[in-house]
Order: sequence, then C-alpha cells, then structure tokens
Amino acid sequence: MSTKRPRNGEAWPDKKRLEVVTTYLVVGNAPMTEAITGVSRGTIRHWKMTDWWKEIVHELQDEENIELSAKLKKIVDKSIDVTLDRLENGDTIFNPKTGELLRVPVKVKDALKAADTMIDKRQILMNKPTKITENRTIDDRLNKLAAEFAKFSQAKTVEGEVIQNLPEEELCVNI
Repeated sequence: MSTKRPRNGEAWPDKKRLEVVTTYLVVGNAPMTEAITGVSRGTIRHWKMTDWWKEIVHELQDEENIELSAKLKKIVDKSIDVTLDRLENGDTIFNPKTGELLRVPVKVKDALKAADTMIDKRQILMNKPTKITENRTIDDRLNKLAAEFAKFSQAKTVEGEVIQNLPEEELCVNI
C-alpha cells in the first residue's frame, strides 16, 4: 500500500480514493482514516463534500443493501419452510420416558398467530393496509354536522293548548 502523497498537484489515483471512502465508512472518522490510508484528514474532509464521494458512498450502500437483502431472503425462506413444516407435521417434543422425539399438533392459537403475522407482513410487502380504518376528513365531519343542523332547523313546532298552568313557586324544587 502506497501512502505517498501526489506531488505537484497530481491527483490521487481512483483506487486510493475508493480505499479512503471505504475506510472512512468502516471507521467513521477522518483521523482514523488518515492513520490507515495516509491521506490527510483535510483532504478527506474536502473529498467528503464532492459529488464523486457521495456517488461512491451511494454505490457501496446499494451493494451492501443488495447483499443484506439476499441474506434476509434466505432467512425468510427458511423461516417459512420451518413454519410450514410445523403446521403440517406438528412441533417436535422430547419424550423423557422413551427418549424419543415426537411430533405433536401445533396449538390453534399458535397457528393463528403465525398466519396473522404472515398475512400482515405480506400486506406490508404489497404496500396494502394491514388494518381497515375509517378515514374521515374534516370536510366529511363538517358536512355531517351541517346535515344534522339542517334536520334540527326543520323540526316542526307542536302547537297546542296548555292544560294546567302551575304557579311559578311550584315549578321550583328545593333541594
């Protein structure tokens, strides 16, 4: 590994720039990157502001995300296979009397929980809702209130004759 600085305005080779970016992403700071790569922290700080640095970081993160996605897919596939096996063949338990492993049916609550979780995750992957909720906007609420007020204002007045007129003292109740 060459740690010599370019002379007389020469540019650092692309290989060295890539090394600096990847080292920086691993160690997380310019002083450590300088110690490892030999490129000054001032140069590193300057490079961090350039478009090519950001492009390399983005490409490296994309590669890392692809690798992680592949690993996660394997985990998910194996988990689904194990879950399917357990649902079809039962859970494995150890019988201490015989020393054998036995398969017992999965409990309904466990099967339902597994199904519910899988359905929710599938809905999320398909970018669909996992719960149905009523979305009402403020306009909907105001329209409903306006309709109720309209009904109230159209109420009919009942006309009739007062049968008995009580004195005002009798209308008041002492508590």
